[in-house]
Amino acid sequence: ADLVTSIRLDSCCGITNDTLIQISNMCPQLEALYVGGCDMITYDGIVPIAEKYGQQLKELDYSGCKKCTDAALKSIVNNCNQLEVLYANDCGISTIPESIGYKLTKLKSLWLSKNKITKIPPSLILLKDTFKEKYAFLIDGNPLQEPPIEIVWTNHRLKKILLEDGRRVDFKDWKKLKDHHVMEILTNHVNADLVTSISLSGSGIHLYDCSGITNDT
Repeated sequence: ADLVTSIRLDSCCGITNDTLIQISNMCPQLEALYVGGCDMITYDGIVPIAEKYGQQLKELDYSGCKKCTDAALKSIVNNCNQLEVLYANDCGISTIPESIGYKLTKLKSLWLSKNKITKIPPSLILLKDTFKEKYAFLIDGNPLQEPPIEIVWTNHRLKKILLEDGRRVDFKDWKKLKDHHVMEILTNHVNADLVTSISLSGSGIHLYDCSGITNDT
């Protein structure tokens, strides 16, 4: 067990929180854990994993663990700063932590489909360069209301979903889109010192070295 770096227990319905606690005690080198479909797992099982392996865990899949909800995701974001792959589809999540883009800076793949999410945190803009794969960011099946525009227009799948299902913004109206959301996101939510290049298509906004951007902008 001391040399184990990856464990896959997908759809093993007998897996419980105690199993995860035992894993955290016995596998010090763990870097990847897949427990998707293990629906007996709750927040009390995911938290010990997040806390124990926060500095080394690179891949985590707990999709279908509906009893985990927001608490598990919050612990993952706060602890697992080396994470590259996170799958949390159908977990009853309603809120993505606002700091996710600042804390999970190495994230390459984030799947949050079939949850209850209404808002995508603007800090995810900071991960637009790490979301390189076609399906790096999946969030279909959520009642989205407030997506950050930079993510929408650089991910064709999410763009399609929002064009069809957007609740509060007409995503077909580029001028309204730009005025209502882009500047609000950049000036009120994202730490401008961390945004060195934002470029939007269409009539567009191009901001480089944006350390001087303020609310007044």
